[in-house]
Amino acid sequence: MLFRGEDEIHEIPESQIDVTEPSEPRSAGSEAVFASSTSACDPETTSYYHLERVKDQEFFSEFCPGLQPAFSKSVGALYWKGPFTLVDESQAEILAMENSGNGSPSYSITITKPKGPVVAVVDSYKERTFRSARHAVHQLVHDVNRELYRRAKG
Repeated sequence: MLFRGEDEIHEIPESQIDVTEPSEPRSAGSEAVFASSTSACDPETTSYYHLERVKDQEFFSEFCPGLQPAFSKSVGALYWKGPFTLVDESQAEILAMENSGNGSPSYSITITKPKGPVVAVVDSYKERTFRSARHAVHQLVHDVNRELYRRAKG
């Protein structure tokens, strides 16, 4: 949880969170804003970060439930990490990291500990960035699956 005007990130233990039915929106003064420290001063960037993060989480909840959001204190960035089943039934652990150094959000992606034909695909992603975490995950999984299929077929 982030509070406006504070640099510290507060984590709420999962055991302390209860999901309930949505209620009426609260006043603007109590609105939670999900923003990184680099965007906290710019309302347009903050709004963009918030919207993209909400869309990413909605997509991952529906299509990639193994991917979970987290915050890296050492890097100061949000990321999604988790297992994903590939076309050959193998598992890969995906890591999609938010990059906010240049003021506009971008996302990079990799597979932790890639093996076999996956290594070449992951290497081609080292310099690539995407406009959202969901786009990064979708494209990487597509490319890895295509390579695995191509090799199995050939």
